[in-house]
Amino acid sequence: MKNFDPAFTDHLNGEVTTLCNCWQIELADTTIMGFTDHDRDVALNGILHEAASGFESSEIEDSLGISTDEQEIAGALQSNKITAEDIFARKYDGARIKHFVVNWNEPSQHALMRTLIMGDIFQSDTVFKASVKSQTSLLDQTKNRRYQKLCSAQLGDKNCKVLLGNSLKKTGVVRIIISSQILEVSGIDTYSSGWFRSGEFKLLTGSNAGRKVKIAEHIAPLEGANNSILHLWEGLPEGMTIDDTFEIIPGCDKHFSTCKAKFSNGNNFRGFPHMPDAEYVMSYASVSEQMDGGPIFPQDE
Repeated sequence: MKNFDPAFTDHLNGEVTTLCNCWQIELADTTIMGFTDHDRDVALNGILHEAASGFESSEIEDSLGISTDEQEIAGALQSNKITAEDIFARKYDGARIKHFVVNWNEPSQHALMRTLIMGDIFQSDTVFKASVKSQTSLLDQTKNRRYQKLCSAQLGDKNCKVLLGNSLKKTGVVRIIISSQILEVSGIDTYSSGWFRSGEFKLLTGSNAGRKVKIAEHIAPLEGANNSILHLWEGLPEGMTIDDTFEIIPGCDKHFSTCKAKFSNGNNFRGFPHMPDAEYVMSYASVSEQMDGGPIFPQDE
């Protein structure tokens, strides 16, 4: 049960209340921004909470125990504090959000309802949506290595040790912009479909120079065509133009066979590819099966 200031409690018990919601967003660089769903700006704790920002939130339930509660906040990109460029650059990832209920007529009367963690944030046209989770979500994180078949390293990191040099990085040119997420490009037409799936696309020229985004799918040129097709996980901001150049890195699906064949890096694989499946673990001995002490899986997998 939350304990409120006596003056605020009296206001809540009154016949008429003047309440609004205020949100304080603290970024990793310690920048703090304030927003409110009131029709006027509200000053709270020395921070001006901006009105007319289009901020709104979904219902949230506070559960007992350590289950993770989720909520969604949305807003229009009307405030100059929140920009599409910053959203794309992921400046809000992991930000802490404090949700207050405030007496807008007397802001000293307020209560901190919850502290949330910013999750995924997406921007479409002039609207953004973000998922936020309770602080218990910090307990639901994988630490150290897991006993799993797939590799736990990221391509090119200190555990993977693959050198992302010129032998892997390729450059190309944007030829046709089908949408902000689907492009026809040249320069990678010699690679088979899927080679760059889960890889990284980085623009080198234009107003989006330096922008990086993950690749959802790569389709090689069809017969008689010259351009490859790239599907990006996220749409790039406006400003991308035909003939922009890009740099691209192939993707890794985390399988041992890919690590060996595609990157010649089997010795640094950070998974357990010969781990028995759950079905095998739950099976029982049978006289009809050969049990000679050999490997369960072929060694070239």
